[in-house]
Amino acid sequence: MCDSRGWMYERKTNDGRLSDNFVEGVEKFLDDAYSSANISKSGDKIKCPCYQCSNRKFLTRQDVKLHLWRRGFIPGYYCWTAHGESYTVIEKSVRKHVETQPTGGLENYRVMIEDAMGPPQSRQASAPEDVDEHGEEPNEAACNFFNLLQDADEPLWEGCEKQTKLSTISQLLNLKSETNMSVSCFDRMLSILKSCMPDSEKLPANFYEMKKILKKLGLGYIKIDVCPNNCVIYYGANNSDTTCAICGHERFKPSHNKQRKVSYKVLRYLPITPRLQRLYMSRFTAEHMTWHAKFRDPEQIVHPADSEAWKHFDMIYKTFACEPRNVRLGLCTDGFNPFGSSVVPYSCWPIFVTVYNLPPSMCMKEPFIFLSLIIPGPTNPGKSLDLFMRPLIENEII
Repeated sequence: MCDSRGWMYERKTNDGRLSDNFVEGVEKFLDDAYSSANISKSGDKIKCPCYQCSNRKFLTRQDVKLHLWRRGFIPGYYCWTAHGESYTVIEKSVRKHVETQPTGGLENYRVMIEDAMGPPQSRQASAPEDVDEHGEEPNEAACNFFNLLQDADEPLWEGCEKQTKLSTISQLLNLKSETNMSVSCFDRMLSILKSCMPDSEKLPANFYEMKKILKKLGLGYIKIDVCPNNCVIYYGANNSDTTCAICGHERFKPSHNKQRKVSYKVLRYLPITPRLQRLYMSRFTAEHMTWHAKFRDPEQIVHPADSEAWKHFDMIYKTFACEPRNVRLGLCTDGFNPFGSSVVPYSCWPIFVTVYNLPPSMCMKEPFIFLSLIIPGPTNPGKSLDLFMRPLIENEII
């Protein structure tokens, strides 16, 4: 098969019915699967690639069809390797699809913005050209949204068809992150790139300007000062204190510069509520957030929802359990030395949050494991771990 396989993940229409393309595609998939050698010894069963079976069970053609109609394909199964297909087949299909739609990849950046900031209707704002008509200006969130959309559609220079301003910025920042490139090196690289482009290029001048553009997507972090002896965190009611109320240690280091105060220890808190909201805002993940309640097989133990602890929690908190969209979280942490094999011992403790609403194939993947706290060293937090968890508990869980 050399046709595009986008139909695999477009199972239902807007009114909830199975789409005709999906039904026809399933029939073609079954025809191809039964024509290959990857069938059971009895000759009438193949592996079921539905969301729940995940190519682990051999089922009849009719059962596989029903499973796919009800649950859809497992994520990312564009190459049917469990049904006799090699990667070269799908590579040709993808190459052909890209050649016929040369600018399709750039549309992903517009989708990214819409998923990250929500649909325009939710911001209750109009486009900039509607200001005069309604007599009011769009709010800050709407301005950021429209500016990012403009960057996503604006070519890198006049006549450029392969890259937009936003796509170039995203790729360059990703390159800097993956290669640990210094800011000075990154800025020099930008200056060289800009000198090689036409005069109409729209690339920002430096790293700082790039960060300002992507900062509009949100997902920042909060710095919270901590007592060096792990007695208190300067958060909430005691945010303005300058000394520890328990041990009396100073909050800031001695400095002649009164304008810039440097704390002895800083806890970094990354709010997870916006990231959880975006799981429901994104068209790619929203439908999976209720998997734990709708698509589990009671005869198998493949997910934390199958455990006795999960069932016991549901019995105690019935009001919470009756709404499948309520978010179930798992916490995990471990210490490590960020400086590698340094002579000076140092222990930094990140706190990660896992979303257990998602299916097993997603909940333990990197995109869905959220860093929520970075507990500073140089020593193990020990019994003070609950102290550092306070921002997370108060703002996200309670």
